[in-house]
Amino acid sequence: MKQKKQLYFKIIFVIISAALIFFLIILLNLYIKNNTIHVSEIRYSSSNIEEIFETDNYIIEKKNIDGEKKYIVTEKNEENRSYDLNPYTYDNTKVSASKIKVDKNNNLIYFLTRDDSIEKIICKNLDTYEEKILYKSNDYSSSVELFGITIFKKYDNLIKKNDNVIRDYLIMNNLLVIVKQGYVSIFDGMSEKIIIDFSIREIANYNEYIYFTDEVGKLFYMNIKDFVLHGVDGAYSNNISAGDMGVFFLSLQDKKWYFYNVFDNMVNETDNSIIE
Repeated sequence: MKQKKQLYFKIIFVIISAALIFFLIILLNLYIKNNTIHVSEIRYSSSNIEEIFETDNYIIEKKNIDGEKKYIVTEKNEENRSYDLNPYTYDNTKVSASKIKVDKNNNLIYFLTRDDSIEKIICKNLDTYEEKILYKSNDYSSSVELFGITIFKKYDNLIKKNDNVIRDYLIMNNLLVIVKQGYVSIFDGMSEKIIIDFSIREIANYNEYIYFTDEVGKLFYMNIKDFVLHGVDGAYSNNISAGDMGVFFLSLQDKKWYFYNVFDNMVNETDNSIIE
């Protein structure tokens, strides 16, 4: 009888332990899900700044109203249903939207806000008005890594405070590529790592490739699968647009358009400077 009781308690203990482990796995999965960025890739070039953005059901237009630049959201089927995207209040602080990007197929809009030293990249669903903060700078108090190695904490003398100001961002493959004043980092919803440790000027993306120029206009590219930096010999530009097979760039030397094919490493002159 005593052995049966012991066996009975062991079975109960195993069942309870298994249930606790299962519950912990569910909690861990929920935590990872809530801290993972789920966004589609948005093709973008900083050389071509738009004033009008469009999704399936909405038009977002930058207008000058009473001397103030505002982004006005209008529903296509309801012309009288418009509202100002700019006035948002977070923690009782009024901020303005900038660096607009849209997911045309899902009626999602992304924008950057600034409040003193705090910057946020926000996703808003235009159908449901639901908002999600994808990235928030932490007043220069968090650690940043360079390929897995922590290179500075609390933004000490290794990198100037102003180098952390966000100038632009890309949305691709469940990652945020954040262009800051002095470097470029990636953010996966949980950690941030530097992938380019110098300041860049222009940036564009398509599929898994990022194309960008440095301060003197030299053209580079990087695949976000391996983050290996490649330079394009003899290519200098201040106007780039990414395409399916590579990048179009306006040469600083002769002011002609060229196309660099990232797969065969060839540069050819082209008349096609406009990307659909």
